[in-house]
Amino acid sequence: MSIPIFFEPVEIEDKNNITHYIVDGGVLSNYPVWLLDDGSCNPEWPTFGFKLMEPQKRTLKKANPNPIKNTINYCYSIIGTLLNGHDNYHISESKGDYDRTIGISTEIEVNNLKKEIGTTYFDITEKESNLLFKNGELAAEKFLKNWNFQNWKEKYRQINLNGNSKN
Repeated sequence: MSIPIFFEPVEIEDKNNITHYIVDGGVLSNYPVWLLDDGSCNPEWPTFGFKLMEPQKRTLKKANPNPIKNTINYCYSIIGTLLNGHDNYHISESKGDYDRTIGISTEIEVNNLKKEIGTTYFDITEKESNLLFKNGELAAEKFLKNWNFQNWKEKYRQINLNGNSKN
């Protein structure tokens, strides 16, 4: 994992003594689920993505979950906005990525208090981690109850009911 500004890029020198910097592909996209597609119009099996997502409903009365108290908080917020905004746009615009994404809430409840687990929350406890994992299990169960691979292919891969390309 290599979140820009949080972690240093790895330096590698090639045989010509030229230094290259290796960074996480998340700089371009945090969620490239399309990379796992086989490229065919009629895939044999589905590719699902699991994406941690902030709670969908926010009210004006709710306290800011990521208060900006200093320059570091400000940088965290900017990076989070940039990475999440780009990916959310790409998912909504791509053919079928949104419909095969299992959104996992980052909000958990610990000791009757709701808490949002962010990407840069490095002090996560085992209990918090288990609650986040449980969110993932519940989201996957709910998603898979209603998801239909054939319907997805017909909508996004131009496949008719016989498995042939419509094009």
